[in-house]
Amino acid sequence: MPPVKYFVFNKIDDYRRGFTDNVFYQPDGLRIKPEAGSSGGVFYSRLLDSRKEETIWHRLVVRSESVGDASIRFTFYVSEERLFRRGEEVFDLEDFIKDPNRTFREKERIFQQYKVKTMFNPKDALLHEAKGRYLWFCVELYGHGGISPIISHIKIFLPKRSWLDYLPEVSQSDQESMSFVERYLNIFQSIYEDTEEEIKLMTRNFDADVAEGDFLKWLAQWVAIDDAYIWSEDKLRHLIKNSRRFYKMRGTRQYMAEVVELYLGVKPCIVEHYQLEGYEGEARSGGLIFNLFGENSYYFTVIVSEESVPSTKEYKTLLKIIENAKPAHTEANVVVLKPYIFLDKHSYLGINSVLGQYRPTRLDGMSAIPFTVLS
Repeated sequence: MPPVKYFVFNKIDDYRRGFTDNVFYQPDGLRIKPEAGSSGGVFYSRLLDSRKEETIWHRLVVRSESVGDASIRFTFYVSEERLFRRGEEVFDLEDFIKDPNRTFREKERIFQQYKVKTMFNPKDALLHEAKGRYLWFCVELYGHGGISPIISHIKIFLPKRSWLDYLPEVSQSDQESMSFVERYLNIFQSIYEDTEEEIKLMTRNFDADVAEGDFLKWLAQWVAIDDAYIWSEDKLRHLIKNSRRFYKMRGTRQYMAEVVELYLGVKPCIVEHYQLEGYEGEARSGGLIFNLFGENSYYFTVIVSEESVPSTKEYKTLLKIIENAKPAHTEANVVVLKPYIFLDKHSYLGINSVLGQYRPTRLDGMSAIPFTVLS
């Protein structure tokens, strides 16, 4: 049986190399542009070259989210030649596919002579009807109620591989029976090949750089990362890859600062109790400082900006991260700085308050001191 080869479409560069009309690619897959409305969108793939004449293409695997029975339509085309003639002109198939000046309908009409198969909402299908060195396909997406179907992964296998080749020749003597047996065996062949590929690629699930989804969270459990679900995949990868370094400094101020900065994207200000030493005897400033930062030796304060914690969800997540990161028997106070001046509260010059230009204040009952600027 010939070795399996395949073409994959699962990132933006794969779609840039083809022709798109009213579709665009996002991290979750190919979808219709919002402004397209009910007209739908189209994608023509680049020319896929098997490098061998009369190649019989094997199988199509698609991961997608449809919004109806006919919301995703695949049409496949094959040709033995890369060039084709139209009147007196000779065109290259690849250039013709990518030409932005030719409409989808024009291309559809020209490519009619190469058409071999059309499928709606395919997930796993055979492509044995497609015979030729070059193959390309068209994907049409049609939304419903403002919701677009999404295609996240397309994989095309070649050349044809069939378990029928392992059976005695007598089972291949009748064409009608052979076709049925071949399609029936392909059900089990597809399951076997998918399982074999998963086993072959199993090692990627142990690599933080390439593991995704549940496998990445599973790796996080190996290094005792708490609440892996609250981290994005990129940040979770950083935690896993630096877990050894983080363990060496766990329970320290540096560890707390790095973990909070990783989540928020900005470095926090951390005030520990020992930094308040020297203020105990000062009746005025000492009382204020201890009111703000606490008198308990096992108490510390984490100060962050309001921009870095825009909602209650982020605030609660930050509390959970700090709770998991703080040393045992200590208490953390989280302060979110507001961009205003409050007397005897957390107001810091140049951080959440500024001294503005000089403006005289008139005590005429018509003027007020600005809320955010102290003049």
